[in-house]
Amino acid sequence: MSGYRTDPAELAELARRLAQATEDIQAASAVLAEGAAGDLGPGGVTEVVDELTRMCAAKIDGVHGELAAAEQRVRATRDAYTGVESRVAGSFDAG
Repeated sequence: MSGYRTDPAELAELARRLAQATEDIQAASAVLAEGAAGDLGPGGVTEVVDELTRMCAAKIDGVHGELAAAEQRVRATRDAYTGVESRVAGSFDAG
């Protein structure tokens, strides 16, 4: 025996937390994508703030994608582990 153990419930909880973080990141990106909330003053300040917030939103979108992919990988790992565990347990039952 390898000594490695996996708790599917812990993997499910990790996936749930990643899903929540993904939703939170997506909400933040949506707010930033709106840009400045009105005129911020003379000299192109509004345009600069708009550009900056759009750039930040684009970076956050990348983080969103990475978190979503991590969530999917954790769920797939949990499913693979529980599938193998069930097959192994079933093989003892079958004799």
